[in-house]
Amino acid sequence: MDIIQKYGFEVQAGLKEKRIRLLETTNIFGVIQYKGKLIYEYGWTEKNSKVVCRMLGFKDTKILGETFVLSEEILNLYKSFEYIAEMYNCDGAEESLDKCKNNSVVTENMKPAAIICTKWPESKIYDTLHELLLTGTNIDVIRSLENYVTKLSEKFEKWSCNFITAENQYICSVENIISEALRDLKDHLAKVSNKSVSLSEKHNLQKFLEFENLADFDNQLANHDLTYACDIWDNANILIKEKEDNLINSLEGLKNYGIGVQTGNLLFYTAKLAVQMTGRLNPIKWLTDTDGGIIDPIETTTKLTNAGADIIEIELLFSNSNKTFLSLYGNYKPAVEQNNIDDYSGIVKGMLNIFLEKIKDKEVSLALTASQYGEYYANNVNMAIELLFGQYEVVKEKQSEIMEAFARCARSMIAKESAEDIINDNGGTKLQKELKFIKGVYLARLQKLRLYTDLCNIYTYKNHGTQISDCRDILADPDISSFRLLSYNSLPDMCSNSEMVEKLVLIPLTMKGNFTMGILSSNELFRYYPLAGSAKNEWVINGSTYFKVPNKKYLVDHGWISNENKGPFFLKKLDLYLPPEAVSSSFSYDVKIQLQTTFLNEISYSFESKIRNKVSYNGDDCLTTENNPYRIQGCKTKLPKLCILTSGLVDSEFLPVLENSVFQITLQSKTSLTKLYPVNKMYLKANVKFCSKINEIQEKVLQRNEQKQDIVKRNAKDLSCCDDDNQYFDILNKTNSYPRIAETKNFCVSCPNNSKAKLFSYFCQKCPDNFEESKEWFGCVIKQPVKPKKKTPTIYKKKGIDKKSIKKIFKN
Repeated sequence: MDIIQKYGFEVQAGLKEKRIRLLETTNIFGVIQYKGKLIYEYGWTEKNSKVVCRMLGFKDTKILGETFVLSEEILNLYKSFEYIAEMYNCDGAEESLDKCKNNSVVTENMKPAAIICTKWPESKIYDTLHELLLTGTNIDVIRSLENYVTKLSEKFEKWSCNFITAENQYICSVENIISEALRDLKDHLAKVSNKSVSLSEKHNLQKFLEFENLADFDNQLANHDLTYACDIWDNANILIKEKEDNLINSLEGLKNYGIGVQTGNLLFYTAKLAVQMTGRLNPIKWLTDTDGGIIDPIETTTKLTNAGADIIEIELLFSNSNKTFLSLYGNYKPAVEQNNIDDYSGIVKGMLNIFLEKIKDKEVSLALTASQYGEYYANNVNMAIELLFGQYEVVKEKQSEIMEAFARCARSMIAKESAEDIINDNGGTKLQKELKFIKGVYLARLQKLRLYTDLCNIYTYKNHGTQISDCRDILADPDISSFRLLSYNSLPDMCSNSEMVEKLVLIPLTMKGNFTMGILSSNELFRYYPLAGSAKNEWVINGSTYFKVPNKKYLVDHGWISNENKGPFFLKKLDLYLPPEAVSSSFSYDVKIQLQTTFLNEISYSFESKIRNKVSYNGDDCLTTENNPYRIQGCKTKLPKLCILTSGLVDSEFLPVLENSVFQITLQSKTSLTKLYPVNKMYLKANVKFCSKINEIQEKVLQRNEQKQDIVKRNAKDLSCCDDDNQYFDILNKTNSYPRIAETKNFCVSCPNNSKAKLFSYFCQKCPDNFEESKEWFGCVIKQPVKPKKKTPTIYKKKGIDKKSIKKIFKN
């Protein structure tokens, strides 16, 4: 080792023979070489170190260290060096060691003096920390952090933290804490302003009380979230336990066999990797640190590569790091992701392929007799892998919920540890203690911002999009008292103190549908599938389509609201009705409606919201029946009654907004429902219940309209029945007409060419090619082949021949 080449700093001080340098013995400090000789540690002082650092160009600095304990290995490297037989006695202000007092010295201590010089002394960095603003508004705190970074750059020379050394460790510690706080605050504010919000019904107000004083956090919340996540995983884990055991047993067989063909290491690490992968995919093991934690699969994969390439004995790898999910939280990802499933199953399969290649190698002992058995074991493992990772596909849907709970738990535990460090820390320098305190303050701010933001998003949405003033204040400055926010009385029901409307409305349907215009698709809803296990060619319905109310005009046109309603409108219930095709109809169907996204005041909200509506036309299914919504008084009274088995109430405390919300509607039935074939547009009927806040002026207008409508209902004649067989009743036109006009106007309209009125003039139907009308009220069936008629003898077709002539012909 050429020590002369391992120097870090070198300057010329006076004459060439008075050269001074630090020879680096480790990555954190150096020993002093002066005039070509090393200086004894004996009698060396901090003031002497200041002079050396000044000679090297580090002026006005504080020495971070004076002497260091050198290892025997390092000391042996210097035994051949000649030492300066003088002891320096400096005041610390000299420009060079030559200006210091010195005396001859005789010592048995052959250790060289070792020091650290820095351009960024601890004391001066500490003096800058008072410029940081720790409380106040977010804007002021961010501005303070940015200004501090600028002033730090102006005060000290440029530094790099790509590699942390004793020289730059303090300024890099400051940079790390400041940049992290600045990044986290900016990221949070950017996330809040991106017009996309996720609401959680599991939000707990107790979080605020526990974070009000970070140091008093008692871990209760973290334990609750951890227990919740573990319970979910335990339920999901039942699905994979059998498959997991199957894989491990198969790998054991492969491993045991592999030892006999000198591939023991390869198979050992393959088996270990598989076990670790199940641990990697199981988030509980991230916290309990079983199977080595998250880091081991990467290490084992590396060793697998070496073993597979060389087939040599390698030292068993046992990670001595006790890293858990908590310490790795900054890089955490959901435990079960599709790329994990694909990548990890691919790794195991790749390792098995290496194994098969090795046992087929003629140079490997017993290869010729072993390959057949090796392939057998490998095939078993491959099959077990497919089953296991296929099962992970099933349970991965639960991961988002599990990881959200783990994330909440981890954030709480990090906050708790930070608080405990601040309170219990009796060690470290003055700067280190201050940095811990500053980090805790910024972490507390970020945690409170996250919690306050979540809660205020809930308050704002449940308040029909209007943010309360307390939220505006505390989100701008989370250091103010949270008492008013915590004491805010959030209504349990979004329709409390609101106008509630329940009525029968229209939803348009065409064959192809139009999502942007709010029109359902008959082709997508009525999807037929063969009934599993049926030998009678039976079919069931399982169709799905997307639906969106495009704007307020749509709601007005289709009878949901009047022009006076301003909204926003929140959906509480939706029962979708299908018309029966005959008096004898007997069927039931499920309508499942899943909210995808909802918009309120130009902000996109996502939350769990489902509707299930089950309707039956089988009289035996329910005790009480309801009138059919498609019944037309005075025109046809034989429509069968129906019963609501499950009312379509929204199963969430957050009600979706009617306008611009995207829903997925699924229609399911165990019977083959009769498909609707409207020639252009028809209207399904739905019973909806929704609410909106109204002011006094709106309320008076609505009351007048209701009075007018009541008069019309009492006096109006029912002109819904069309006399012409091929006319349909324009129900949309009537819905949009002023009530008094609707009394007298005839809304019957002729059906388009090549179509016929169906369901007692409710809509016009046109069957597709190769289909013909059914004998029921509506519907189309496949055309049956026409039987050929008997040909009339040609003689009958001659012009002018009548019955008498025919008889005469046969008589002759």
